[in-house]
Amino acid sequence: MPYAYIMELTKHWIIAHGFALAILVIIGFLIPRIGRRIINDMSHAIDEDTEASKGRKAIIGAIVYIAEAIAYAALIITAMHNLGINLAAAAIPATVVSAAVGFGSQKIIGDLLGGFFIITEKQYGVGDWVKFFGSAATVEGDVVKMTLRATTIRTINGDEITVPNGEARMCVNSSARWARAVISIPVPITAGSSMAEIKTRTLAAAQHAINDPELSPHIRSDITFQAATDVIPPTAMGLPWTATMRLLIDVAPGKQWLIERGVRAAVIDEWWKDYGEKASSAVVSSEGIDDSFRRFSLDTHTPPVLDEETHSTNPPADPDPETARALTHAAETIDLPRTEVMREIQEQSEEDAPPQRSHGLLSFGGRVRPSTSILIICLLGFLALGSMTLSGGENNKAGWLAPTQTPIPTEPAAPVWKESTIPSESVEPSMPSSSAESTMPVPSSSPSSTPSETTLETPTTTDEPTVESSSSPSAAESTTAP
Repeated sequence: MPYAYIMELTKHWIIAHGFALAILVIIGFLIPRIGRRIINDMSHAIDEDTEASKGRKAIIGAIVYIAEAIAYAALIITAMHNLGINLAAAAIPATVVSAAVGFGSQKIIGDLLGGFFIITEKQYGVGDWVKFFGSAATVEGDVVKMTLRATTIRTINGDEITVPNGEARMCVNSSARWARAVISIPVPITAGSSMAEIKTRTLAAAQHAINDPELSPHIRSDITFQAATDVIPPTAMGLPWTATMRLLIDVAPGKQWLIERGVRAAVIDEWWKDYGEKASSAVVSSEGIDDSFRRFSLDTHTPPVLDEETHSTNPPADPDPETARALTHAAETIDLPRTEVMREIQEQSEEDAPPQRSHGLLSFGGRVRPSTSILIICLLGFLALGSMTLSGGENNKAGWLAPTQTPIPTEPAAPVWKESTIPSESVEPSMPSSSAESTMPVPSSSPSSTPSETTLETPTTTDEPTVESSSSPSAAESTTAP
């Protein structure tokens, strides 16, 4: 086999197409990494505390998504052009393929259109707490990423769920523009002399809670008090009747759970003795308490029942400071800690980045991934090799890997007859006339040959002036021949 010929063809193909295709492939791997970098840098530059920042982050993600699609299309067209594929001839097959793909990907097109309307209408943005109601399940979490095709949320358990935008038909946004903290807490009716006293003490405890420096910046309205929204009868002998008190407070978006925990803990502290006294004075054992009251006791974190000797002889005493602080901290975590989860998510340096990055040489101090650095180094190497394949032209020096220039083959030139090779019969038309005049008196054995020779010499004459000098001696010689 002609191995040398095959190796030479391979070398020429690598020089002509291989380096360019390798550069395009590396750029294709770098495009999504560059997009993520742009999103992270621009997200950090946007103020996190403003409502408009949520929509801006979503718009940035959509723009980067479109730019990536355009970049990939340009790479494909460039690769086809490099391989010598005629784009005009490929238009008809591409139309057929695109029609088939579009028919089979109607759902993806629906997701893209859904994402477009979600972003333009600002239904929700990055950082909102949303709940999606789907045919399969209902998911709830904090929005961490948005593209034209899908929305990524992180649940309270830390799970990441990707919801296609076409499936987000019904969505509840719990942190849009403003939110409302709703605190419903049962209070023993026997705790006060009247409902007015219960209302006054409950409102005072709630007002003291929202005046806390940690909560006051998030308050948007005064407290709306709704007394006795429900009356709950005792579930066992010795338990008091309870009346549900409801408090409504308009707060900053996403801060309703923080306000609810703080106000609930303050109201429990206000009625702490009444909860403990009624629970300790119950004449029935805990075995007679049904599950509903067990849940109520667990939710409100009532202190455990004292033993018979203690509560039979001594009145219930106030808990020691350490126990009170522990119980208060436990009461603050009654509701789902959604706000804390959102805060932890926002405090993370990168949601999509790995937990730890090596701070070696390839990562440039942790700024990029080592694999990204390797791709950039390979890209620079192939660019350097590609520059060596350029031809320098006639005057400039060509690259080291430039193909050798071979002379352009030309057609062989037509032979040119010189005057010395022209037969003596080829003379000017004027020459035969002069020679004929000089040769007419000469006798000839064949008189009929002279006219024929003269007739044959006439059409083969040339216009060269040098022929006269060459033909004149011959005529003179023929004259002096006898």
